[in-house]
Amino acid sequence: MYVSLQPVVFVSHGSPMEAIEKGKYQADLKKFADNIEPPKAILSISAHWERSIPILITSSKIQKTIHDFYGFPEELYQLDYSVPGLPKLAKEIAFALKKHDFNVQLTARWGLDHGTWVPLMIMFPEKNIPVLQLSIPIPRTEEELFQIGRVLRQFRERGILIMGSGGVTHNLSLAMMNVVSGNSSKKPDSWAEEFDRWVKETLETNQPETLLKASNHPLFRIAAPTTEHFDPIYFVIGALYGHEGIRTVHESIKYGNLSMRTFASEY
Repeated sequence: MYVSLQPVVFVSHGSPMEAIEKGKYQADLKKFADNIEPPKAILSISAHWERSIPILITSSKIQKTIHDFYGFPEELYQLDYSVPGLPKLAKEIAFALKKHDFNVQLTARWGLDHGTWVPLMIMFPEKNIPVLQLSIPIPRTEEELFQIGRVLRQFRERGILIMGSGGVTHNLSLAMMNVVSGNSSKKPDSWAEEFDRWVKETLETNQPETLLKASNHPLFRIAAPTTEHFDPIYFVIGALYGHEGIRTVHESIKYGNLSMRTFASEY
């Protein structure tokens, strides 16, 4: 049954500390959530769930909170974002992907990692919306992830919010060097500003599929020395319909080079 076309959103989720900090990032994500029709469910693709093929979809009735990080304040480990799962929807998504020859299985052995629950805790703190996660397959190509997004976009018409969670730039070693040296609040590194600006301009000129060739950009290897944080973008642009524009939800650069750029289809 058609409900309304839910947006598709890419969230740069940053540090787990975003779950307890307050600022423009949190305000902008909450404003986004408050300005859309409440989704019937949320399907998240997080940078922190890579698995060898088959593609996995969580099918638990209750999604547990996974604290997949260490060395942070105890307060973070006390946070709980246990929300309902939706096994029936998980089966329907798996069926749709299998029809397009993707190898898919359901699993109850995962929950919500911080790439999913940190932004959702900011956007939907009531914890009353069912959430599923879909794994990023290994091996993969940009085109394959894009085509998975193409299959998934039909579920937006049923009120399902699709969220890719990662980061436009994610060079953790360089970001940590800034933190350790006390330079985390310095002017952003020029390479991070340039790459982030290129992504923004590509999206704003309604050429999102150009990002399928992002690895050809001369700064891609420094922006994404490993690709798992950038890869959710490919699902997101695949889940767009041709008539849709892109709206910036938030833009900033933290720790000198960690882009927090978050964007969504027009809503």
